[in-house]
Amino acid sequence: MRKNIEEMIKEMSLEEKVAQLCGIWITDLIENDEISYRKCKELIPYGIGHIGQAGSCTTYEPGHLAKLIDDLQQYVRQETKSKIPVLFHEEVITGIAVKNTMITPQMIGMGCSWNPQLVYENAKTIAKDMKKMGIYYALSPMVDVVTDPRWGRAEEGFGENPYLVGSFTKSFITGLQSESVAATAKHFAGYGADNEDVVTFLNDILFPFQIAIKYDVCAVMPGYHMYKEIPCILSEELLNQILREKLGFKNMIVSDYGAIKQAWSVYGYTKNALETASKALKSGVAVDLPKGEIYQNLSGYVKDGTIKEELVNEAVKQVLLVKEKTGLLDPPDKRKTYHLNLDTKQHRERALKSAHQSIVLLKNDAILPIDTNTTVPCILVTGPEADSCYSLLGDYTWAGIAEYFHRQSISRESPHLVTLLEGMKKRFAGKADILYERGCDWGIVEKTMNTMQGGDERCRVNLHDMLEKREDVNTDALSKYIEKADMIVAAVGENRYFCGEGCNRVDVGLPKEQEEFVYQLCKTGKPVIMVVFGGRPLAIEKLAEQCSAVIYAWYPGEEGGNAIADILSGKVCPSGKLCVTLPIEGDRPIDSRESLKKGSQYYFGYGLSYAEFIYHSFWCPEKVMMNEEYFDISFIIENIGFRTATEIGQVYMRHVDEEKKNLVGFVRTTIKKQKKRQIKIRIYTECLSEYDMEGRLCLKPGVWMIYVGASVRDEQLFSRIEIRGDETVFMKRKHDFSQVIENYYKE
Repeated sequence: MRKNIEEMIKEMSLEEKVAQLCGIWITDLIENDEISYRKCKELIPYGIGHIGQAGSCTTYEPGHLAKLIDDLQQYVRQETKSKIPVLFHEEVITGIAVKNTMITPQMIGMGCSWNPQLVYENAKTIAKDMKKMGIYYALSPMVDVVTDPRWGRAEEGFGENPYLVGSFTKSFITGLQSESVAATAKHFAGYGADNEDVVTFLNDILFPFQIAIKYDVCAVMPGYHMYKEIPCILSEELLNQILREKLGFKNMIVSDYGAIKQAWSVYGYTKNALETASKALKSGVAVDLPKGEIYQNLSGYVKDGTIKEELVNEAVKQVLLVKEKTGLLDPPDKRKTYHLNLDTKQHRERALKSAHQSIVLLKNDAILPIDTNTTVPCILVTGPEADSCYSLLGDYTWAGIAEYFHRQSISRESPHLVTLLEGMKKRFAGKADILYERGCDWGIVEKTMNTMQGGDERCRVNLHDMLEKREDVNTDALSKYIEKADMIVAAVGENRYFCGEGCNRVDVGLPKEQEEFVYQLCKTGKPVIMVVFGGRPLAIEKLAEQCSAVIYAWYPGEEGGNAIADILSGKVCPSGKLCVTLPIEGDRPIDSRESLKKGSQYYFGYGLSYAEFIYHSFWCPEKVMMNEEYFDISFIIENIGFRTATEIGQVYMRHVDEEKKNLVGFVRTTIKKQKKRQIKIRIYTECLSEYDMEGRLCLKPGVWMIYVGASVRDEQLFSRIEIRGDETVFMKRKHDFSQVIENYYKE
């Protein structure tokens, strides 16, 4: 019978305890592509708590990696006194960052699907595949609210609206953890945003973390940034008072890679390693990733009396609780095979479905879908993104990590990556003539990387040391093809060297060379369909005015080229809606709730379809008592177009004393042509409450406006609701989201 965690800790030596708080790279333990017991005995004689980025720091495919993991687990179970298995972890925001596994769209694209159920299903699939390799811990999801388009890591988040981000946070975490894979909510709190405003911090930035904790997320990772001029990783106020006491988090706190050391070496907040270790432990940080550069010295600090062993014990308890929850402390199942195919037909269908739903149609001057019924058009596909792997891959895909951090050349076959050109040739075969010329290089962008802000130290300063081979631009061929073409598909945008961790930008337009390239194409008089790839919202409004159609594809994953071609051809009707506002100027923070002020043409919730929808027959109560748990609203969405399509209806509310609208509900529904659906949404009254300056969760009485439509600015339906009673203060919310309780065809 297995001992309980308290008994395990009592029997562990100090060195064994410290080992559980540290990590190592799997590559340090490999010799001739196998786990070396000699290296294990030398480097991890007391075992080890964690192995970092087990797949993305190697070129091993799933089966080989699984064998290495099993062999290492066998070593710690048989050759170490504590016999505690290792918690292997990996990044999983767009699928598992392991070679030749499924790659789904980057998170910001999935945010545009407005489909939390799909994200839940993807996460569940990912978790099952992780366990097949022996990886039980995910350093995902990133639940930061994206408020600044200049931020390189905007691509890893679900968007700018706390309610929407919270919805996806719940789905991702419950999907992973339903399969006993531990999830991590990161980066606590206010990373990539201004965390100085108390009301915004409490209501917006903390909301997704509240959701994560409510659904028992196994781990929280503080960010590299500062909170009230203290590195987050050492902030007792942030981690003890807010995370532990206010939000009720009871599980494991892990450092971002090198974050504990950076509090001393980069920020200069502490004087030495001892002070840094002491403050981190007192703040409740259990694990020093990736290699325990600070915590590896804890044994000596405890022995000389400068750090209390009770702090170490508490940290070990956090680690062992997560290992227990994932089943690692139980006897291992006997593996049946090391022949693992984690990019099957079913995986690719899932990736394709995800890409279809993530893509947003921003503009269409009646050129899409491309007509191949009455003519055989000649289509020129051009631009640096048209036939590049970079157009498909976010920063924490296997390829993104392997190339950017480890300088390993990526392949189009690990897994097979379908570029836009390949997708166009396949989809339009026999229906259109497809021409291709690269036409333009990526160009150069301004970039700032202030090391005082912290960050993964492996981030490269040289942006443009790309390993992907690409053909030279042939301007003569381009001119001939333009003359021949009936229309032009221009594929432009960013790549891992422009966007992602370590790639904050000063301005967020397209690189100037690409922008000028599209302008010149538009001057030819040929219709230009601009397809934008990348991970952040770019300022493209002026350029879009010159184009006949604009599609925002984000980083669409392994099936991206097929998904875009399906939408261009009309095989699939676009359904994505923006989860972020596209900026007009790069230094302008974005806010989805800024509904009454004029700004970007491409705002939160916006997205076009090949069908046309109207909203009508709105009903809501005139008054609601403060003590009523909920109220229901109903409306009809009617498809007056001529094809089946999916619409995302959105519900916003605001108090009449406030300008900003709050998203309070949404419904994603597919409607047949010339049909309508009756929608009823239950809104829980407490969901309208907000934190005030004193940190009280208050619901304000009075008149509220309610809006229903296709975006934050679409006010097809609106009404007034009076909430009667005295101001109410809640200890916490029982309900966080509204509920769709009816969605059926109406005759």
